[in-house]
Amino acid sequence: MTASSANDVWAIGSLVNLRPGLALPLFEHWNGAAWTATTLESNHEFLFGASADAANDAWAVGFHGSDNIETSAMHWNGTNWKSVATPNVGEGTNKLNAVLALAPNDVWAVGFSTPIAPPKHAATLTLIEHFDGTRWAVVPSPNVGPNSANQSNRLLGLAANSANDIWGFGSYFPADGSGHQMTLLLHWDGTSWTVASSPSPTKGGFPCDLLWAGVTPSPGNVWILGSVHDGSLAIHMTTGADSSLVSSF
Repeated sequence: MTASSANDVWAIGSLVNLRPGLALPLFEHWNGAAWTATTLESNHEFLFGASADAANDAWAVGFHGSDNIETSAMHWNGTNWKSVATPNVGEGTNKLNAVLALAPNDVWAVGFSTPIAPPKHAATLTLIEHFDGTRWAVVPSPNVGPNSANQSNRLLGLAANSANDIWGFGSYFPADGSGHQMTLLLHWDGTSWTVASSPSPTKGGFPCDLLWAGVTPSPGNVWILGSVHDGSLAIHMTTGADSSLVSSF
């Protein structure tokens, strides 16, 4: 979901049409009094993230396709939703999971890419794209490893203090193929993305620590929420790239 005001709220997702079995992009809008729903003709469109910086400037991202899965972005100009071309990296699956609209010429989206296509197997890599008001472009982003085909990296969410202080987050897998997951946190300082330290609190058992969503209720006050194998996880940052585990329950 995203909102530019109390009377301008969007919820996005997908509508599955069983005949002929296509998934269509679904947009639900709240105008302060009622919800209305619209959809668009599309070829297997799945939307996962939304962000708006004005009533006439909102974005939704995800992926489309069934065999060849590629990134997808749609833009609201105040009148209608339109598909906007987005780049893809590698030969395999590309997906966008979250978007953050800071201004009409400053929009970020994150997800993952896959270097090679099935049946070959390779670790997925972080994917970060930026819209400058004209077009989407891939911005170089770091990964943990990968030191094997099992050490996938993926980004699931975004939060920002400012245009030069942005956080991207998700999870990565170890190289040993155990299937465990640890939190992944990246930071944008206005020039480049770097890996930042983040806690993965699960000890023993089957670690499954992920970061899903973030909010910035005031300047310099960033909360990132996620999950662990048997509960919830919250990370709180108050100064730059410093982070601390606030709660796991």
